[in-house]
Amino acid sequence: MVTASLPGTVKNFGIIAGGLITRYDKALEKRGQSNIYRLGLLLEALHKAEDKVRQYANDDSPEALNAFKAALSKSFIVSDMPPIKAVIKQIDAFLQTGKPPKYVMASRVADRFLMLRKER
Repeated sequence: MVTASLPGTVKNFGIIAGGLITRYDKALEKRGQSNIYRLGLLLEALHKAEDKVRQYANDDSPEALNAFKAALSKSFIVSDMPPIKAVIKQIDAFLQTGKPPKYVMASRVADRFLMLRKER
């Protein structure tokens, strides 16, 4: 496993949220709680939250991040669900300490992710 450290922009917190939501859905499926609609609905809610703060996409100001936290809370019916709580916790840590958000991923995925970032 590799930990990727990303700049603390709204866009990057959205990327982290999408990954955590996907992992959450996979974990529920492994526990026998399969639902073919769940992942799509959760990612749609994330997309709605990102749309509400689209103007702040590359911003890391407290105003932008607090707006994103509020949008996440409004877009998800259950705002205390584990992936959303984890993202909000990372946003709060970034606002308090300036510590960049981290996302743990498999080595093969990290290699591809870092290669794509270099191409930009």
